[in-house]
Amino acid sequence: MIISENGGCFMMGPNCRTFGMWSDGTAAVYRMETDLPADTLDQSEAEAVASIGTELAAHLTAISDATDFDDLEARLGPGTCNACVDGIDYLLTLYTDAGPRHFSSNEFEFDQTETLFRAVENALAAMSQQLQLPVDMYS
Repeated sequence: MIISENGGCFMMGPNCRTFGMWSDGTAAVYRMETDLPADTLDQSEAEAVASIGTELAAHLTAISDATDFDDLEARLGPGTCNACVDGIDYLLTLYTDAGPRHFSSNEFEFDQTETLFRAVENALAAMSQQLQLPVDMYS
């Protein structure tokens, strides 16, 4: 899973984060000035790396595998451009057996009543606790 921020976090330099979580429970955070293709993330280039445990990764993988993505997309409400008003937009990429699935908060509402998005939010919260970055004001 890769979650990238874009938008208002650029106001004081490159403060947008990209979080990566791998199936072995490794999580990494990157601070980037531009979006990177998710499949090019290299843990050796991360600003911080931590282990958040295989249970969380396995749980997210199981929920992702059980999700009918076409049905989910049909149910989701429209997204909003938070970056248009100095907010932060998110790009979520989930790697499944059928290939990567992309969700942009500009296109879709990340509805927390949906099991998949609750699991993603739980994983992001765990990663955020382990992988804090200070605000970079002078880059």
